[in-house]
Amino acid sequence: MNPILLAAGATIQVQSQERGQRLLKMDKSFFCGYRKTSVANDEVLLSVTIPFTQENEYFASYKQANRKDDDISLVTAGMMVALSKTNTINKITLAFGGMGITALLANSTMDNILGDEWNDSLIPKVCDLLASDLPLAPGAPGGYAEYRQVLAVSFFFKFFVMVRQQVFRNEIMDNCSAIEPMDKPTCKAMQVVGGQDSRLHTLDVVGKPFVHSSALQQSTGEAIYVDDLLPAAGELHLALVTSTRPHAKILSINPSQALASPGVVDFISATDVQGVNSFGMFMDTAFATDEVTCQGQIIGAILAETQVLARNAAKLVDIKYQDKQPTIITIEDAIKYKSYYKPLRRIRNGNLEVGFSACSHTLEGDIRIGGQNHFYMETMSTRVLPGENGELEVVSSTQNPSELQMEVAKVVGVPASKVVVRVKRLGGGFGGKESQAILSAVPAALAARKVGRPVRCVLDRDIDMITTGNRHPFLGKYKVGFTSDGKLTALDLELYSNAGNSLDLSLAVMERAIIETDATVNIPHLRIVGRACRTNIMSNTAFRGFGSPQGPGNKFQPTRSYNPLW
Repeated sequence: MNPILLAAGATIQVQSQERGQRLLKMDKSFFCGYRKTSVANDEVLLSVTIPFTQENEYFASYKQANRKDDDISLVTAGMMVALSKTNTINKITLAFGGMGITALLANSTMDNILGDEWNDSLIPKVCDLLASDLPLAPGAPGGYAEYRQVLAVSFFFKFFVMVRQQVFRNEIMDNCSAIEPMDKPTCKAMQVVGGQDSRLHTLDVVGKPFVHSSALQQSTGEAIYVDDLLPAAGELHLALVTSTRPHAKILSINPSQALASPGVVDFISATDVQGVNSFGMFMDTAFATDEVTCQGQIIGAILAETQVLARNAAKLVDIKYQDKQPTIITIEDAIKYKSYYKPLRRIRNGNLEVGFSACSHTLEGDIRIGGQNHFYMETMSTRVLPGENGELEVVSSTQNPSELQMEVAKVVGVPASKVVVRVKRLGGGFGGKESQAILSAVPAALAARKVGRPVRCVLDRDIDMITTGNRHPFLGKYKVGFTSDGKLTALDLELYSNAGNSLDLSLAVMERAIIETDATVNIPHLRIVGRACRTNIMSNTAFRGFGSPQGPGNKFQPTRSYNPLW
């Protein structure tokens, strides 16, 4: 919108309580910096005035995004030109968005073409001027630097053709297709529900509209999830008490203020563990005792009569810390301190020296692939019913009920045969509930065993995101060798993943990333080394793709860098 208002010469009316009203012209001085305009902090917008176009004035706006619908624009533009009776430029405004930190006016271009005739000779002149007016560095935020520069020139070309067509209505132009709208055809689909095609075998399922077993219940809202279960008699609610420091020594834990709160029944911590204070094949700590290694690590839990009382009381547990160094948050921090889990994962093929000596060109660089939260619709949820002789019935939104059974039994200190885990359905998992549903299920089971009453633990979204891991962020450092005809001869790639404060499934994710990096393109001389970085963030875990997006993504980037077909 800003380039359109700039090109139109809009005027805005603002008002402050102390200084009253004033008018501001949207021109080259209006935008002062990133997200900063000449509107004062205490002023509010009253109105925007857009003037009508005059005779021989022409106006148009353009935008381009990755998708045709519902996408953020890469580049936008607003353009206005006033022509004389001889078709020379009396006034022109070329405004662009997405070419800098603010909307920009192509001032040099505008100044240098005043008085020029609106004809074909204008195009190459404007192309050269816009390249100087709208520079973008190769690594500019938002990416697509070269493409965005081409878009800016393309928008002017479309504007030129549009104006030329309106000025010379009877002229047949070769480039009219540049301004013709692209019609999106109507999508059509058909599905036959019911009936039976006699040509199909009775056991053939291809093309048949089979309904998911819970589809009707889910579509009507009748499907039962963990938190939809009716409260059991005497049921309590559990809220987690988590670390607020990424790396610190625990000096003291004082729950007295929380225990004095109305409706609070008990505080659960490592002192209540009857079995072992760890779980998982990589020995994650159930409750932190002497040290915390990430923000969100579970230290204890509050039991209360209602969910709200439990959550409020959990905030009252007083924990004293002494910060420890180093605090390692990023992959770069881990590289600096050589903080890696063992063993390294690696594959090798051929001889790198031979491969690089045989190549005509080399490229070196790095690529980053960020993390991603699972954001399942149903947060981590558990309901535990204590039975006789130490038995526990656990209803959980887990993707791995077998492991949950074993780990609950281990921490509570009972045989696995006394723990029954039930899973009706999940409100989404995507790998996030494969190993980390244990984090909240174990405290709930321990609490139910301690007080002998049913316990429900359903995490708020913010607590769920704090206490669980995400997709592994990756950093890849590559050197690739290739011939002049585009044939890859060698690749040396170092992969780093941000594993977090425990190993979880990080080595398996790294292994998958490495294997799939070597799965699509045959490179005769290859070395890939993968390191899972030990950091002070919540342990990252399984996610859809399980390393597949991160590994091949690090190979395709150098491939795209040299291959003009990409």
